[in-house]
Amino acid sequence: MNCFRKMCLIISFVALGGCATVPTKYEIQQANYGTQISKSEFESAVRNGSGFLDPYSAMIGCTDPKKGWEQDVLEPMKFGYIAQCSVNAKNRMGGYVGVETRMYILSNRILYPIRLYNENWGFLNSQEAAFDGRKSEAASNVEIPTVVTPEIGVKLNIAAMDGNESAVLDLLNKGANVNTRGYKNVTPLMFAALNGHVNVVNILIEKGADINSKDSDGKTAAMHATDKGYSNIVKILNK
Repeated sequence: MNCFRKMCLIISFVALGGCATVPTKYEIQQANYGTQISKSEFESAVRNGSGFLDPYSAMIGCTDPKKGWEQDVLEPMKFGYIAQCSVNAKNRMGGYVGVETRMYILSNRILYPIRLYNENWGFLNSQEAAFDGRKSEAASNVEIPTVVTPEIGVKLNIAAMDGNESAVLDLLNKGANVNTRGYKNVTPLMFAALNGHVNVVNILIEKGADINSKDSDGKTAAMHATDKGYSNIVKILNK
């Protein structure tokens, strides 16, 4: 393919991506959205369907899924449930890449990412009328959902995992639950303990962290610290 044809193809894709197609009332009524899905079920779908290198360690927090639609370039329109998620997953070196905000649609039990360039998507309001992310003429009187920040509990778990003392204190002062639970019911204290962050462990205990709390595997923070060989943290937790 010569350069001219490549350029024409790129221009065509950009043009197609910029044209919003709002579904008709008939399409909305006939669409199969599937059964209502909970936030935790959507998060599980993101964990298992996003191709993470280590899905079990991924930190995921999603908004409540809502009925919606999405159409990507040259693809048929999809109907299902849409949610915005805060994701922090590990790279090949075993380190977390940082929190990213992503949009997904779960259609016919298959998870699809809503790409950044794609504006052809939207939720349904209470009257089952469609509106898209660009606030088109068909939705000029509908308030577009504001972009949400990562859930404060997810942020606290990440800060505790990273040993970020100032972030932990800041999040707790902003109202984060010191005993919030992440994947497999792991708490911030457990994350701090299994990563050897002594100062964060002390901060969380001072702020009321439950040292006897157990995760889904029945392990306490002290057990996690023991497994990792952090005897200094084990002593603090067993006082």
